[in-house]
Amino acid sequence: MTKIRAKSVCVFRHQNKILLTEGYDPTKNEHYLIPLGGGIEFGETSERAAICSGQVNLATI
Repeated sequence: MTKIRAKSVCVFRHQNKILLTEGYDPTKNEHYLIPLGGGIEFGETSERAAICSGQVNLATI
């Protein structure tokens, strides 16, 4: 059974450039670029999820 998961995405744009992070699909063995974001936990707002994901992703850059 396929699960549907809500995600939040945050786009940072500066001087016509956007900040992306690298993702990896092990099934296809492919790397790809995506905007920062992550899953939304039960009871969490999409805004709060975007803030948390941004903080986590930016801390690793």
